[in-house]
Amino acid sequence: MATEKQIAASRANGAKSRGPVTPDGKRRSSQNARRHGLAAAAVVAEGELVESFNDLHAETIADFAPAIPREYNLVEIATQALWRLSRIREIECAQLNSAIARQPSGLPVDRAAAAFRELADNSRILDLILRYDSRCERQYHRAITQLERIRKQSRRETD
Repeated sequence: MATEKQIAASRANGAKSRGPVTPDGKRRSSQNARRHGLAAAAVVAEGELVESFNDLHAETIADFAPAIPREYNLVEIATQALWRLSRIREIECAQLNSAIARQPSGLPVDRAAAAFRELADNSRILDLILRYDSRCERQYHRAITQLERIRKQSRRETD
């Protein structure tokens, strides 16, 4: 246990502090108020806009208005699933556009069909995209279903 003299010295030293100076120290201290990290920027990949994720997060919170931590966590899961779903659909579009660009000239629908066939036959990318798309949709719907179940149970308990 600290003595009174040690406590006084600690307080005096703490009063002299002006906060972190190095970029690494600033980065670490920026996480001091973090409670759980579920809405962390780690969900946002390089090149994606953190502001867009934050907007989606705010909209989802406003839509579902979680009242207790368990509800809040489910809304966080739903937000992240929506974000990832959006990302995977952008990847699908980019892959298809790239494959269409490789097709010889012709009607747009014919080029798109040939591109789709090329991706389906020569690559696992479409399978992966569909798998991740389904996974994110299921994750979103499971979170919302659980949220509704919790709310229904809470209403029954208060009645």
